[in-house]
Amino acid sequence: TENNLDARVQSSIGTCSIAFPPYSDDELNVILQNRAKNAFKPDMYDPAAVKLAAILASLNTGDARFAIELLRHTVEFDNKTKNLSN
Repeated sequence: TENNLDARVQSSIGTCSIAFPPYSDDELNVILQNRAKNAFKPDMYDPAAVKLAAILASLNTGDARFAIELLRHTVEFDNKTKNLSN
């Protein structure tokens, strides 16, 4: 890992770590609602499901990337379920 690298290599690649605090469920909800609105047609997702994904992601990691991936899987699953019932 980084500790095993020569000091000159560490200096040139900038091994400084920055820790970001986890997002709250409200913050993730804003991010996910915006993503859903821009990525999907209105009939493809339920805003309540987006809120649930935000809550679950905040309880798990608080990571926006994880929340967005969870949203994608939720919408895919919901649409597959809708297609099976038609």
